[in-house]
Amino acid sequence: MVLALKKTGEKRIDPARLEKHPIVDPAEQESFYITLKDAIKREWFVRVRYFQEADLNQLVLAPFEYPEVYQGMGQIEKLDVVPLEMDIVTQEILFKDVFGTIYPIQFNDLVDIELL
Repeated sequence: MVLALKKTGEKRIDPARLEKHPIVDPAEQESFYITLKDAIKREWFVRVRYFQEADLNQLVLAPFEYPEVYQGMGQIEKLDVVPLEMDIVTQEILFKDVFGTIYPIQFNDLVDIELL
């Protein structure tokens, strides 16, 4: 007897949990920049909250819903990581977690940074 199982490795997203990109105060963004520079220099562990745009292909939608309605929406994610480097031109920051996984995050997607 052969049994076929569907692999459920993909993370499905509920559209009711999506939100628009939060607006961060420019003074607070400057504080993020200073904190990141210090954390990179001293290899500090930080907790980063950032906005991650949702993949429209992973949304669980009703048959009458259009995925284009949710364009540009996403969720706030949280990571405990060490910042490695910051590229001033692309405004991309590389973070590394305790398992060695590297996460590239855009500076304008940062919502909060907290030193641990």
